[in-house]
Amino acid sequence: MIRISIIVLAAVMISGSAAIALAGDSEDCKNARILVKANPKKAVSACRRLAEQGQCLAQFNLGLLYDLGEGVPQSYAEAAKWYRKAADQGSALAQYNVFCHVLFRSRRATG
Repeated sequence: MIRISIIVLAAVMISGSAAIALAGDSEDCKNARILVKANPKKAVSACRRLAEQGQCLAQFNLGLLYDLGEGVPQSYAEAAKWYRKAADQGSALAQYNVFCHVLFRSRRATG
């Protein structure tokens, strides 16, 4: 009985700390444009963790970081990938940014 209680307590503690970590990630990613100036690694990793879990705002913010080259090497392809994921979830800003990427890429290609 004590062994089961210890296992349950350990599971609750682990899931609780994971929830706290995700809450911290959520706050860090929400403020990524500010945090990236002070702690770029923290901002990018918080957004990446949430974006990979499918969070729309995190996908948009990660796309923005790649688009601007803040905390990561600038990559329009990577930015477009993350914008598209957020756009697929209905983010109007992400949809607009995908449109801009397509428009400017086609303009660059035609001269």
